Amino acid sequence: LKATARAKRQRIVLPEGNDPRVVTAASELLNRGLCKVTILGNQDDVSKLAQRLQVNISKATVIDPATYGDIEEMARDLAERRKAKGLTYEAALRELTTNPN
Repeated sequence: LKATARAKRQRIVLPEGNDPRVVTAASELLNRGLCKVTILGNQDDVSKLAQRLQVNISKATVIDPATYGDIEEMARDLAERRKAKGLTYEAALRELTTNPN
């Protein structure tokens, strides 16, 4: 399974970049080379948390939904990926704009 993950190098997006568990998981995924990682949260806050936890997330992409240029595109993509769970575009947009972490 790990070999397949390394070969495909898919990107995963981890919400709640202010959560120590998320930042630790991102570091572990990157260290193992299992996937590309995007963390949603404020760049400074996520970086400070990683420093405090003494983990390396330098290869992660950090996107702050509060300042992201095309939040509508992000919401459309999220709704499309989660439509089987009943998530609508409107709910995805609300989630991204009112609870970015």
